[in-house]
Amino acid sequence: MAEARLQPQLQTLVKQAQAFAEQIADRVRQTLAAALPADNIDAMAQGMAGLGRHQVDVAGLLARVTEGGGPGSNLTAAQAQSLADLLGMASELRDLTARLRTGSIGLGRARLGMVMGPGPVAWWGALFPYNPFQVPVIDDGGPDATAVARGLLEAQMAVAIQDLDLLRRAGSLLDGRAAAQPATGWSDLSAEERLACPPLVLVGDDRLLGSGGLDTLLATGLPVRVLVLSDADLLAAPAQETSLLTMGHGRGAYVLQSSLGAPHHLAEGLTAALSHDGAALIRIHAPSPRRHGLETHAALASSALAVRSRAWPLLSLDPTRPGVFGTRLDLRGNPSPEQVQAPDPETGELLSPLDWAHSEGRYSDVDPDTLSAAAAARLSTWRVLQELAGVVTPFTMVVRSQAQADVAAAHAAELLAQQEQHQSELATQRGLVQAELALRVRDRLLLMSGYSVRGGD
Repeated sequence: MAEARLQPQLQTLVKQAQAFAEQIADRVRQTLAAALPADNIDAMAQGMAGLGRHQVDVAGLLARVTEGGGPGSNLTAAQAQSLADLLGMASELRDLTARLRTGSIGLGRARLGMVMGPGPVAWWGALFPYNPFQVPVIDDGGPDATAVARGLLEAQMAVAIQDLDLLRRAGSLLDGRAAAQPATGWSDLSAEERLACPPLVLVGDDRLLGSGGLDTLLATGLPVRVLVLSDADLLAAPAQETSLLTMGHGRGAYVLQSSLGAPHHLAEGLTAALSHDGAALIRIHAPSPRRHGLETHAALASSALAVRSRAWPLLSLDPTRPGVFGTRLDLRGNPSPEQVQAPDPETGELLSPLDWAHSEGRYSDVDPDTLSAAAAARLSTWRVLQELAGVVTPFTMVVRSQAQADVAAAHAAELLAQQEQHQSELATQRGLVQAELALRVRDRLLLMSGYSVRGGD
């Protein structure tokens, strides 16, 4: 996924360098054509004679035919300096294009760098060549992985900024503008230039969250992607999600907690995290069949059950969203996010983290009371997340209850008004009917007595 997103950015950079190089080559050709004294054949012949016949140095030829400021002097000192600047820039752009496209080993500039921190992934990543990496990787595996990552990231950014500064200078030279202000840091780059910078990925387990340098690394705002592959231990600290959010909030970092058992949420979250203009903290539940007592084919099902049972809540915190905190926190992707517990899709029974724990062999020897307390703590953490995201809070519950009471009262009042109106209309109709009947009875009696009624008929 990272390769798919970052490769087009690299190709855009290569095309820009090539386009500038071609424009500079055209400018050099035009300058040389204008400088050569085509109308002074003798001067050109003398210049060629003095240079020999094996190789001709165009710069030397120009120096000879323009020597003494005679009729062949078509190249001014300013033009000569401009030509030298163009040739120097062309050489730098040629070197840049070669580094970006091929590099020293034929793969071109790496789309990202990687540091393997503490955890089983460090052991696996060190099994060269039995790993899939086509990027520079440092396998640290120790407690100083965040410090190593920061040093590498700053060095990596310095090279990337130097390359972008070269493109800035090339654009200014071609446009005839004053030299562009050199970029000295990440904050000096435009949004488009930042996208062209290769990020650094720091990979480790949950021990990374407790390392002292992680918050400092995230606070740099540089394009670092901290990938935490967690085993979702139910007996670990129950409030790691809130620590995750606290670490990301205030540092402008994108925070994602997702799972292999929620592929749609994972794909969307990773895309957003990789595209974020700044640091990103990504924590993914990655079950290990061997270490967690699972059948290999049951790993994904276990991940999905962890999400549905609230043992592993899905969340994202996007600092680019409006608001301060609650509106930036998103719990979408969790089943029935308004409820404390979600139902089993097959039986309809409410699930708890205990149901997920019973499906993993690693908890078979754990005291049942300890396991129940851990499951209750996980549900408590879920309720905290609901309140933080504004999905369900005491305030919203009061407002909802009040709104329901107001709607019920308004409905009752409307029914009462309709009833009173109906009774009034019935009374009016009853009076009209009774008056009509009385007239008919009177007229009938008058007719029976021989009197005419209603107009003398």
